[in-house]
Amino acid sequence: MFVTVEVKPERVDEFLEVMNIDTEGSRKEPGCMRFDLLRSSDKDNVFHFYEAYKDADAIAFHKEQPHYQKWADFKASGGIVDGSQTVAKATGANFQE
Repeated sequence: MFVTVEVKPERVDEFLEVMNIDTEGSRKEPGCMRFDLLRSSDKDNVFHFYEAYKDADAIAFHKEQPHYQKWADFKASGGIVDGSQTVAKATGANFQE
């Protein structure tokens, strides 16, 4: 998954604290293969999450974890700009020439 969000500028520090917890916790999950938080080079309050999970069960497990709930609570509290979240989903592929 590749998630992009625009965080309200006055809440960026809070977002970074929340995402530090979510990132660290997610990386310890058995089905999480990768979890990176990236900051946009163009806008200081735009962030991208790059997440790779073993399968759909691992994603479901992730969404049940307390560290994920911190992110969900932040988002629900109005921490991101309305309508700014986008999610691109993809699966691994083995490309042959």
